[in-house]
Order: sequence, then C-alpha cells, then structure tokens
Amino acid sequence: PEENDPWHTPLLVLFVISCGINWFYGLSRWANLIHAVIATRFFTDNPDEKSGRIQPGKEPHVTIQICSYNEGAVIKETINRACSVDWPRNKLTVQVLDDSTDQSSCRIIDEAVASWQENGVNVARMTRPQRVGYKAGSLRFHFPAVHSKFVAHFVSVSTV
Repeated sequence: PEENDPWHTPLLVLFVISCGINWFYGLSRWANLIHAVIATRFFTDNPDEKSGRIQPGKEPHVTIQICSYNEGAVIKETINRACSVDWPRNKLTVQVLDDSTDQSSCRIIDEAVASWQENGVNVARMTRPQRVGYKAGSLRFHFPAVHSKFVAHFVSVSTV
C-alpha cells in the first residue's frame, strides 16, 4: 500500500483488534473446556459419579407420570412403553394421571394397569375430582404423590 493512503492505518488497527478479540475468545473456550474436564473428572465428591455411569444396585428411584385425557387410541402403548423401561422394578413407579371422561379410555387404562401390576410393576391410575388446568394442572395436583428423586413425564397425545 502507498504511504499516503488515509485508510491504511485505521484498517490495520481494526484488523489487529479483531484478531486479538478472536484470540481471547478462543483462549476462553479452551479454558472452559479444560476446566469442565478437570472439574467433572477429578473433583467429584462421589467416586461412583466419576465414570458417569450408575453403578448396578445403586440406581435411584424414578417415577414416570403419564398425563391422559380421552386418549384411548394411544394410552395403552404409552403405558406399555413406560412400564417396560430398562430399570429395576423395585425402583420404578408409573403413575397414569387420568382425566378421561369417556368410559372406553378409562377401561383401556384400567386393563393396561392391571396387566402390568400382575407383572410386578408399581403402576397405578390416578384421577382428580375436577379437571382444572388441563394436563399441567394434573401434574400439579398429583405432584405430592411423587416420592422419587427423579421424575419423567410422558404426555400422551392423540391425533385421531
């Protein structure tokens, strides 16, 4: 470039500043990565958590809640999927939170629950006196019945 070019110096300064910002950003990303690896690998209070895997026999209790409202077409399969998860039976609770008003959905749920109870799964159909707040209201109403450290919510949705 020519020495008399008025844009030479400002463009050079802008280029150096942008390179410096990118360099510091990259450095901070590497620092975050190194910190995360060190913190999770070497400074975990529980030695079983270092591997990132749950040790057999030390699985936490899990509750699966299934919200349903007149969804007879899909609720049986949802219950079957929830009850057949690969988890110790004595540490699994399945709650079918049912607000159904049609008798066919209620019958399907009762049959599926009875079948899984015979197979040793802790599963129950739970209802509430008034349908307030839709499925979120059902979760809120039945939350006191959860006695697990972990909860999974399955929402059954019928498109028929």
